[in-house]
Amino acid sequence: MAKKLKELNISYARTGAYWEDLFMGKTEWTKFFAAFYGKDDSDKMEDYFQNAWKQRYIEKS
Repeated sequence: MAKKLKELNISYARTGAYWEDLFMGKTEWTKFFAAFYGKDDSDKMEDYFQNAWKQRYIEKS
């Protein structure tokens, strides 16, 4: 697959996001994907990450 993507000049990245054991580890990958796909709303992604963390660890305790 990688060879064909290179032939077609298509950017790609291999990721191990699905190997993350922790919820927040998986959630943090949203930052990577936003940057990879050229999304220019890093503040929005940081807010999403912080809200997910807060809901997961603060509001449930």
